[in-house]
Amino acid sequence: MGAGHFFPEFFFDCAAFLEERFDVRGSSQAMVVIARLADRYLRFETFPPGGTAAARQWIHTALERHFAELAEGWREENLSELLERVQELSEAGWQDLHAELMNYRHGPQAYEWAGGKLRRKGFRLSLDGQHDLTAGFLESGVLARSLAGFEVQKGAGRETSWLATLFYRYALRELLRRRHFLPPGDLAAWPAAGPAPDEVFVRKETRRLLSEGLRGLPAAEYKLIALRFGLGARPHALNELAPDFGPTVYKVRERLRAGLMMLGARLHGRREPESRERRGSI
Repeated sequence: MGAGHFFPEFFFDCAAFLEERFDVRGSSQAMVVIARLADRYLRFETFPPGGTAAARQWIHTALERHFAELAEGWREENLSELLERVQELSEAGWQDLHAELMNYRHGPQAYEWAGGKLRRKGFRLSLDGQHDLTAGFLESGVLARSLAGFEVQKGAGRETSWLATLFYRYALRELLRRRHFLPPGDLAAWPAAGPAPDEVFVRKETRRLLSEGLRGLPAAEYKLIALRFGLGARPHALNELAPDFGPTVYKVRERLRAGLMMLGARLHGRREPESRERRGSI
C-alpha cells in the first residue's frame, strides 16, 4: 500500500508535528515541507495493509531526520508545481488541504481584522453574521482557487494579511448584495427591525419539522446538523465542527450532506401521505 494512501488523514498530523517539534507555524512553510516529504520520500514507500500506526511513525521519523533538507530554501519553492506532483500520489486535494491549513493557522486573526474593517465602514455585522460569512467563504471554494496562484516568495510571512484581504473582498461583495450597508451617522440611531408575525410562524414551523425529522437520525448526525444550523445554539461554521465530525472541513461537509439527505428523506416521507390525499381531493 503506497504511503500516499494515508493522505489527507496524516496531513494535519504532520502539520501538528512540525509545529510542536520545529516551531513551524506558518502555513506556507508547513505546506512546502509536507509536500516535499511526500514528493521525495513517500512516493515509492509501501506499508502493509492496516499499517496506519507504522506509517505515522515512519513519517514522523522521516520529518525528524530530514527536516533540514526538506525546509532548505523553502521560500524559493514553486508551490503550485510541487502540489501538482504530489497530487499524483493520492486522491487528496492538496490545494484544498492548503486552504484548510491557511484557514486554521491564519483565519482567526484574518477574519477579525476584516470584520473590524467592515464595521468601521458602516456595515451591520454581528458575531453570528461574521460566522455565516466565514462559512460561506470557506464553502465557496474561493480560498482554494485563489491559492492556486499563491507565490511563496511573495506571500510567506504575510499569509494573515493576504487572507484578510481575500476575505474582506468576498464579504464586501456579499454584504453589498444583501444590502447590509448603513450610513455611518445612522448606525447608533438605527432601530432593530424585528421579523413580521408570519415570518415568526414560518420559522417556528420549520424548526418543529426539523426537530421531528432529526429525532430519527443517528445521534452523531443529529448533533452535526443541529450545531451547523443553530438548533438550540448559535450556528457553527464548518471549520468549528472539525475534527469532532471529520478530520477536515471537506470531510465534515460530506458527512453533513449525507445527514441532510437522510433528513430530507424522512421529511419527504412524512409529507407524502398528505400530498396523495391532497391530489385525490382535487
